[in-house]
Amino acid sequence: MVKLFGTDGIRGRANAFPMSAESVLQVAKLAALRFRNYGNTAIIGKDTRLSGYVFESCFVAGLLSLGMNAIIVGPVPTPCVSMLTVSLRCAFGVMISASHNEFRDNGIKFFDHRGLKISTDDESFIEENFHKKINTTNESFGKAKRLDDVTGRYLEFIKRAFPSDLSLKGIKILLDCANGSMYKIAESVFWELGAEVVTINNAPNGNNINLDCGTMHTQGMQERVKREKAHIGIAFDGDGDRLVVADENGNVIDGDQLIASIVRLFLRLGRLSSGTVVLTVASSMALENFLHGLGLRTVRSNVGDREVLKRMIETGANLGGEPSGHIIIRDYVNTSDGLIAALQLLHLMVIDGASASEITANFTPIPRILRNVDLGSSDGHLKLVAAEQYISKNVIGDERIVLRKSGTENVIRIIGEGSNISRIEAIVQDLVEITSRTS
Repeated sequence: MVKLFGTDGIRGRANAFPMSAESVLQVAKLAALRFRNYGNTAIIGKDTRLSGYVFESCFVAGLLSLGMNAIIVGPVPTPCVSMLTVSLRCAFGVMISASHNEFRDNGIKFFDHRGLKISTDDESFIEENFHKKINTTNESFGKAKRLDDVTGRYLEFIKRAFPSDLSLKGIKILLDCANGSMYKIAESVFWELGAEVVTINNAPNGNNINLDCGTMHTQGMQERVKREKAHIGIAFDGDGDRLVVADENGNVIDGDQLIASIVRLFLRLGRLSSGTVVLTVASSMALENFLHGLGLRTVRSNVGDREVLKRMIETGANLGGEPSGHIIIRDYVNTSDGLIAALQLLHLMVIDGASASEITANFTPIPRILRNVDLGSSDGHLKLVAAEQYISKNVIGDERIVLRKSGTENVIRIIGEGSNISRIEAIVQDLVEITSRTS
């Protein structure tokens, strides 16, 4: 069986397997077969990569050849596709994006008719049948339609996540749109809610998505926040489903701090469901201890917003997320949404009359070390085994090491945390050396 799917859909170098035109055409046909019992229409969005035009056309062709209709929405944030799939009663939705990756990569994220990431069973169906010939006829073709009012629909949907009796008047926001999917929508959302908005990296040309900007490169945003004397900076990734925030001093507020702040807001408003917050194995012990101190229960999932959402549904939680800035608030949408998460933080700033640094001050993250090790052409299995053996012999006390192979890139991710940061640095460096060896 061919392996197509990783942690978050299909992803790879554009014009190479699995993101070749031929592969995407086949995947589209299999998706049509898998989901046609839920309707005869699928919705297709994309980010701003130049290769998106190729794969959008391939996916539409695959659907139409099997008699399924396609609604094309162009460059939109990933959560917009999830929302529209439900709103337009589509059989499934597709987002053509490689998220935070460079422009040379591309990928496909799938949503079922409920706006949820598709199941592993759905993925297995596509993988198991990938090499099978799919018969088409000349008797039934689907139709393609372009939806032109997408930005307005999504804007009004997003504004529901901020109270109608409050305003962002007097707040200056610095936005970094990563030259990606947020370039049409983000500035309008905050401006319509009353904020003064300064926007950077908002001129996509097909090749500059995530280029020295967005969530993976926040230095420019941090410096510009200070220069503009903004109250807060918000950086999105290429497809808008995650965010990184900077306070008024240009200091980064990571995903764990964002979750801690949103929990405070939800507790005050009585909005936190089931007294539970879903975290991942990559979330810090500091956040878990902080939430336990508030009398809350925490549940950890594997990495990936599909895994987070799965545990949220199981536990009845309406809030979950990752330190990377993927935050799911099920009151609004069944996937992570950078704009909705940002509005929760701004809501807390407004009702507290406080700065970004002040509303996050009551949760202090413990020091963490994060490293990525490029595996090159290796599958990394033996390296992971050697690293796990090292961890079992050397990690003690409150030290915590998370070691995992990425589901979106061929790298090993290493996270270390503990009260003795010098020891953690040494342990992480040893693990980098172990996983970097060629043999």
